[in-house]
Amino acid sequence: MNVCTSRRVVAFLCVLQLRMMCQLQNFLSVEVLPPYVPSQEEKDNPALYAANIRKLIAEALNVPMVDQDRSHFLALCNAKVSVSWDGRRVISPPGLIDEHGMMDIEPYMPANYKKQKAQ
Repeated sequence: MNVCTSRRVVAFLCVLQLRMMCQLQNFLSVEVLPPYVPSQEEKDNPALYAANIRKLIAEALNVPMVDQDRSHFLALCNAKVSVSWDGRRVISPPGLIDEHGMMDIEPYMPANYKKQKAQ
């Protein structure tokens, strides 16, 4: 377990909570989607149901679906990539992110992720 990463996450959440409490107004928009009735196949396979719901929500939000998990977050922490306090800029060591905003994350992935991928 990376204690430094855990402290950074806790510190970020504390700052975010303080920032939200200090704002006089917080705006929120809610879009209610129609009820989704799962098929029998989805009832028998919860992973299929979750994947279909995930796809439906991504389409409603008009955003792409990406497969990311905690290991991707840890890789960014290992590479010293973070987001500015106001959430508007990505902060990284010089030369790590190319002109298109992309980086090779593979060398920074946790060891257990590399083992899982090899299997």
